[in-house]
Amino acid sequence: MNRDPMTLNLPQSVREEKRSIKSLVRIHLVILAALALSLNAIPVSSQSKFEPFPPELASKYHFDLSRNFFATPEVAEADRKILYQALADFGQWRGKLSASAENLYRAFQAFELLQPKINLHLSYLYLRYSMDTRDTASRDAQQKIEADANRAMGFFSGEIIRLDESTITRFMKELPALKTYAYAIESSRRFQPYTLSPEQQEFLANAAPSMTNWQGELFYQLLNTTDFGVVHTPEGDLDLAKNRSKIINHPDPAVRAAGFKQNKAALATRRDLYAFALLKTIRARNQLARVRRFPDYPTETYFNRFLTKKEVTQLLEDVAKHAEINKRYERLRVERIKRDKGYSDVHFWDLTATLSDTPVPRFTIEEGTRLIKAVIAPLGSEYEREMAALLDPANGRLDIAPAPNRLNRSGGFSNAGSGRNSVFFTGAYEGYLEDLIILIHEAGHAVQSNLMNNSNVRPIYRNGPGYFTESFAGFNELLLADYLYRNTNDKALKIYYLERFLEQAVEIFKGARESLVEQQFYEEVEKGTVRTADDIEALTQKTGARFSIWFGPQSELPMEWTNANLYYVWPMYRLNYLYSKLLAIKYFDLYTRDPGRFVKSYQGLLRNGYDATPDVLLEKFIGTNTRDPKLVNDALEVITHKTDELEQLYASAGQFRIKPGREQGNHASRPR
Repeated sequence: MNRDPMTLNLPQSVREEKRSIKSLVRIHLVILAALALSLNAIPVSSQSKFEPFPPELASKYHFDLSRNFFATPEVAEADRKILYQALADFGQWRGKLSASAENLYRAFQAFELLQPKINLHLSYLYLRYSMDTRDTASRDAQQKIEADANRAMGFFSGEIIRLDESTITRFMKELPALKTYAYAIESSRRFQPYTLSPEQQEFLANAAPSMTNWQGELFYQLLNTTDFGVVHTPEGDLDLAKNRSKIINHPDPAVRAAGFKQNKAALATRRDLYAFALLKTIRARNQLARVRRFPDYPTETYFNRFLTKKEVTQLLEDVAKHAEINKRYERLRVERIKRDKGYSDVHFWDLTATLSDTPVPRFTIEEGTRLIKAVIAPLGSEYEREMAALLDPANGRLDIAPAPNRLNRSGGFSNAGSGRNSVFFTGAYEGYLEDLIILIHEAGHAVQSNLMNNSNVRPIYRNGPGYFTESFAGFNELLLADYLYRNTNDKALKIYYLERFLEQAVEIFKGARESLVEQQFYEEVEKGTVRTADDIEALTQKTGARFSIWFGPQSELPMEWTNANLYYVWPMYRLNYLYSKLLAIKYFDLYTRDPGRFVKSYQGLLRNGYDATPDVLLEKFIGTNTRDPKLVNDALEVITHKTDELEQLYASAGQFRIKPGREQGNHASRPR
């Protein structure tokens, strides 16, 4: 996400949002009830016998914190005392930044020394808690360090913002070395119209967390305390909360239906509480935005990303205007499943049905590792080397094997903020394609962090805009699906992989839908037209129907506003996935047209860091920008071309082919 590069989780500065420990780890959250296609290159005859980790290897797929962080907890504690002394010493610059160019320069250097050290401790403590959630002492210590760092360093950004132009110009002439921080200064000073007095900033810093943090905590508390029950299968009962992938990929449609409906029913037991948390989130964040002199929270978050509400709204509407492209793809899939399975109606939970009863394929961790290495090999030897080091269990940088008391988070996250080797954590790797997508996505973040380390990017320029960093991870997802598609001669698998590629590409419509719905929430709650769970549901379905056949009066997707968990945990973040996927498709298009030329430019972009606005860097290295109308048009062309290709594959495989101009209403995919 784009924000003032001088902030380190400082709520008193004007920010996109307060991010607790999640500001230090890049998190790819996979919604509990989302049904992604499960397509894989290595089919197996019996899922019940599949073991993602060979018994002798499972123990190796856990973090080695002593190697990558601190030798012992005692060493970490001793280093933490040094950190606290450094935070106290940083206070010497309070009120002195405008006194001289030398003071400003030395304060920047001190800030850059502290930034990775703080991130190192926060990361270490959060990873300890993730590995064993009984270790609440580590979680509490992590939260304390963050709060203390905010208080100790919060003045820095505010004083930079209040510097006038003439003083900065004079300082740059007096001390040319200060030009290194020109972009950091410029990025902070953008916030001058929205900056409060130091006293107001400090008050807001202390008050804002109590206004905005509890809703996300409540959301996860509701999830964690909900009884999702068990689903009956021919192989035995499966706990829905723990066996999501097995249930949604099960060959028996009755099992898939039971899991889907049971999940929705369980969420519905807390429906009013979810609505309460969402409405309180919206009101609190709108109020805080107005205190910071923004008209509303969406405007504030867009400004932080160098965007305006007008241009974001225009982009969302542009994508909505072309939603028939997405609906065409959805209808194609519905008709393919109807013909292949003989279903009279196709339901949302049938989208994971495999073609002609092909078993759901899965990867062992060794197979998945080899595949990912092959997928990213064209991106260059340095990228390949860093990826191999991350995936090698001997380096202790992966924690993906089952273990008692570990953080049971669907999805995963990579840590890349400490200036050291990045690491990756997931709740449990089960060998499904969803697991591989998470792995190659988060590995992309982790590898890019190490590329910046190798290029000696300044710490202050290692944290990039959310939609920018997510675009690199999204590109990896497209490369994975495309590699699988191109490297099989099996027609059924070819169909699966192309469908999976398209599932990734048409996420631009999902991103636009969820972003537009969320923006409308903030507008309509303010007007008083959205006040209840029913109001939230009605708005979600009405706007959703513009983008997808699965929404509307007879939708099988009630309470999708609870599946969009970022609404609660990371408000307004979903927009990043729209922009990032548009950029990822652009990278893919350029890559397929001229691999050699693109890879060279792309390597430069990954190594560069974030010392300029996203559009400046995109133009410099890739020749595009976020405001270029061709960005959307080119993405739509790629999707249309791939959909044409999929339709041809369906036809060649004897599947149903929709004739040009044939209208397929929503009833085609609705239960009667």
